[in-house]
Amino acid sequence: GRSAIAEMAPVPDPPAEAVDCVAYLNEAWTPYHAVLASCARLRANGFTEINERDAWSLEPGGKYFFTRNMSAVCAFAVGGAYAPGSGFIVIGAHTDS
Repeated sequence: GRSAIAEMAPVPDPPAEAVDCVAYLNEAWTPYHAVLASCARLRANGFTEINERDAWSLEPGGKYFFTRNMSAVCAFAVGGAYAPGSGFIVIGAHTDS
C-alpha cells in the first residue's frame, strides 16, 4: 500500500508577511537590535532620519524618524493635506527585553 505521507497534500508556502515578520524577529532579538532593524526598514520604505534636537523642516507627505539612545525609535508621517493646527493621531508600541 501507499504511505500516508505520500498521500498528503503539499504544504503551501507561508504568506510573505509571515516570512517578513519572522525575519524581523530574528534581527530584533534585543531592544537595541529592534531599533536597528526598524530603522533599516523605515529607510527602505522612504522615511528620512532626523535629529530630535534639531529644528525640523517637515513637509506635507513627508515620512520621518528619529532615535533616542538607540533604544527607542519614533517614526511619523505628515499627511499630504496637513495644515498647522489641524491635529494629529498617535500610535505607540514598545519592546521589552
